Amino acid sequence: MTLLFLSTRYKAIGRSVVARQLLYTRQMSFISGTVKLPTIVPGDEPAEFKYFDSQPAGTESTPSTTIISVHGVTFHSAIWDRWLPSLRENNIRLLSYNRRGYEGSPSIHKEDPPSAGLVQTTVRYTLDMLKFMKYAVDELGVQPTDKKRKSGGVVLLGWSKGCIPPIALMASMRHVKNPLFPMPPEVVSLEPMLESYLRAVLLYEPPGTASGRPPTEDTKEFAVGPSEIQTAFYNWVIKKINPDLLPALNNAYNGEHTAHEFSWYLAPDRPTIEQIAYQAFDPVPPNLGVGLMLGEEASDYCKDAGDWIQQRLAQQPHTATAIIPGAGHFAMISHPDAFTKSIVDVLHKLDV
Repeated sequence: MTLLFLSTRYKAIGRSVVARQLLYTRQMSFISGTVKLPTIVPGDEPAEFKYFDSQPAGTESTPSTTIISVHGVTFHSAIWDRWLPSLRENNIRLLSYNRRGYEGSPSIHKEDPPSAGLVQTTVRYTLDMLKFMKYAVDELGVQPTDKKRKSGGVVLLGWSKGCIPPIALMASMRHVKNPLFPMPPEVVSLEPMLESYLRAVLLYEPPGTASGRPPTEDTKEFAVGPSEIQTAFYNWVIKKINPDLLPALNNAYNGEHTAHEFSWYLAPDRPTIEQIAYQAFDPVPPNLGVGLMLGEEASDYCKDAGDWIQQRLAQQPHTATAIIPGAGHFAMISHPDAFTKSIVDVLHKLDV
């Protein structure tokens, strides 16, 4: 059975295997591969990333929606594994890549000299997201958005700090006058792709740093020095996790660069981050759906950020908010069916 599957898949994407030197293996319920993503900015170097595909082109029926997910701090793409059966039942394809510093992908970006707030690192990580989306469109058989049927296209799903690259993108789009986020001008070459393929942005439990919010009381538990933050943050996030789910959580855990992950921002200071968030959300980009999702058991840190974003989205067309019943920060593990239902409901409300 494995050989038959590999043969079928190879036929479907044979050109990509040769051109991109993709090496596929089974990992979890995904098909995984590595790809050397092209450069967008002159002088940048190509980098090889590990990515995952729940439904490779040619192996099943064409999905109604393709989600490209961006994972958060200390947990890589294995975090989505328990969610996959629910997605397949709803004909949703999931593509995910491991960000820099995580298994199979390049090392973390190191600025020399470091910029204030490591903003240029945030730029780099946003470009990585866009380059992976371009690869998915060019090589992985992602269908363009069907505006009449309101299907197809790409839904960018940011989770936790993985919400920041999509927000950076929204704050840099053509409708924004005098954008504050320093996106390289070469990104304009991707506008035709974004217009044809990017259908919606969904933000699941964005952190306060995504909108310039001050720390909430509960974050004091991991307000420690760089040498302690890995342990402190892990202990903080697992407080509401059912012990039976810890193996699934730990399968995705990689805390080596926790201190680095807490050091890159949209801007050097909270007031400027808030201004950039205003540019992203008030108003949202035209013809783009923007959804916010929070777990019913979300931390105060995420609730505060969610409240701020929800106030910006209120009354705007093609926006929606959902609360995932019973879930916290790891709905993809603890409540996969409810997570899928929330996404399906939000996409329906976005009407895109």
